Amino acid sequence: MNRRKIVMLETLKNHLKSGSFWAMILLPIVFGILGGLGGYFANNSDNSKMGIVASEDFKNYFDNEDYKFVKEDEIDDLIDNKEISSYAKIKEENGQIIADFNEADASMSETFKFQEILNNIQNTINEENANLDQIQQEALAKTPVINKISDEKSDNKLAGQVIYFVLMFLMYMVLMSFVNLVLADIATEKGTKMIEFIFSSVKPGDYFAGKMFGNFIAVFVQIFIYVIFAIIGLLVVKSKGILDGIDLSFNLTASSYGMIVEIALLFALGIFVFLVIAGMLGSFATKVEDAGKMGTPLIFATVILFFLAINLQNKGDIMLTKVLGYVPFASTFFMPLRLLNGYAGLTEGIISIAILIITILLVYRFGERVYKRNILNYSTDNWFTRRKR
Repeated sequence: MNRRKIVMLETLKNHLKSGSFWAMILLPIVFGILGGLGGYFANNSDNSKMGIVASEDFKNYFDNEDYKFVKEDEIDDLIDNKEISSYAKIKEENGQIIADFNEADASMSETFKFQEILNNIQNTINEENANLDQIQQEALAKTPVINKISDEKSDNKLAGQVIYFVLMFLMYMVLMSFVNLVLADIATEKGTKMIEFIFSSVKPGDYFAGKMFGNFIAVFVQIFIYVIFAIIGLLVVKSKGILDGIDLSFNLTASSYGMIVEIALLFALGIFVFLVIAGMLGSFATKVEDAGKMGTPLIFATVILFFLAINLQNKGDIMLTKVLGYVPFASTFFMPLRLLNGYAGLTEGIISIAILIITILLVYRFGERVYKRNILNYSTDNWFTRRKR
């Protein structure tokens, strides 16, 4: 077994045995589960209704479980007993609906829904008072008809959006956690001078390569665990009927699968190049406390690219998006946007991937050289001072 493979497996094994690694992976899942359970039980425990004080003529408009017809003298007791959360007194005067609405604990959605019902009642009264015949009523009731045309491009866009946001969120979480992890790991080895003993049997270049690939595999372990929990969560949510009425099916074509593969490759390659840069920056740290400072530019770059992509996603195929779709590092965020919106085809995606692969090879070679030169340098002088010497 070659030395790079040994270092790679040892790096992966150290991650899998580390409590902090599993805490980094599982804590977001635990908080997500707790948040979901909290929201689920909060919605289920909220059985209060809106009390309606009105004549029987209005009963048909409020004939559902969200409303309860009550008498005026019962309101205070019903609120105290949590049977209703709010109430409204509704009456008609001279063809106009007047509602005294005490919203109390009513949510914004409940308020909008109540207002919509009142508008429907008022429209019905207006039609009756206008003495319109059936043909005139039907003419006034006409609304625009929008026929959605589904084609390969729109199907690609829908599938790409789901995959893009999932992968983008995963990439953001992975980079925020693993960049600091790699920086701290390399800075710790350098700060404790363990690296001197390691290099007595392993070449620095082989060690750097094994380290990077070991971390890269650990990234996919994290992503795999998130995917498993996401599938389990989706099955649980569907079993509870929460997603009833939502069409989750995709009409994928051959080009759709090609686009998915290209987006996945762009994200995977993007993660790897950021890890290589993190390993290179970690070699500059003279002690563990400096690791965070070394990674600050990389973290800022990730955050800026992430939020810039979010803000530009609905701006169309502007020149900035076109250019950034081919710029290394940024292409990971922007070429998927062009692919899923149909602004770029598979050929453009392949070109962007090729540019990113060439960049990775150059960055890796440069990062390996920088790592070799700095990992055994314990001088407290900054990089510019050392260059002058």
